[in-house]
Amino acid sequence: MNRLFRLRVKKTWVCQDCGKVHVNPEKEIGLSLALPDNGNKRRDIQWYLEQHFASETLLGLECDSGACEIFKGIQQRGDRERSTKIVVSPEILVIQLKRMRMDDYGRLRKVMDRVKCSDRLDLFEYSDGSLSYQLNGVVAHEGETLKGGHYVSMVRSQGGNGFVFCNDDKEIDDKKTKEQVLARAQGAEFQSYVLVYQKIGGRMVNCI
Repeated sequence: MNRLFRLRVKKTWVCQDCGKVHVNPEKEIGLSLALPDNGNKRRDIQWYLEQHFASETLLGLECDSGACEIFKGIQQRGDRERSTKIVVSPEILVIQLKRMRMDDYGRLRKVMDRVKCSDRLDLFEYSDGSLSYQLNGVVAHEGETLKGGHYVSMVRSQGGNGFVFCNDDKEIDDKKTKEQVLARAQGAEFQSYVLVYQKIGGRMVNCI
C-alpha cells in the first residue's frame, strides 16, 4: 500500500467478565462513510465522522482468556462494545461517501442528501494525538440515479490559494476560491462522492 495513503486503525473491546482488553489492528485505504437517512437534511462531514467512529455493540464476541473458559474448548461469548481509533494516519486521507441506499423494495438508489464539506478537518477525537487535514480535492457525481450521470472534480492548485474545476480531460482556467468550492461541494446538484484531504504539517503533495 502506498505510504501516502496508509491508514491504520485499532478496534478495541473489553471483556466484561474477565477484564481482558482485546485490540485488533486493521489496515484501510481511506474512510468509507455511510450516509444514514436524515430526512434529506444537510449534515456536515464531521457529523458523519462521528457516526463512523462511534462505539458499536457487537453480538457474540468471544474472549480467548483462560479465565473465561466455561469448560474445555468453549469460551465465554457475549455482547461487547467496541471502539475504533486511528493509530497511523495517512498523508493523503481519502473519504468516500456511500451514496447508495436500499429502498423499501430492495433496490439500490442514489442518496441525494447534501453533505456540508469543511476546508479543515480535525480528527484528534479519533486518534491518539493531534491530527488535522486540509481539503485538497472533491470528486462529485452529477445525476439523480446510479445508472447514469457524470463525474467532475475540483482540485487545489499548486499555489494553494484556489481550486481548479476539471470536467473530463478539460481543465477550466477559472480558479475557484475556497468559499466557492465549499458552496458548490454541498449543493443539491453537485453531490460530493470522494473528498481528498492532505495532512496539515505533513509532506507537501500537489495534485496539479
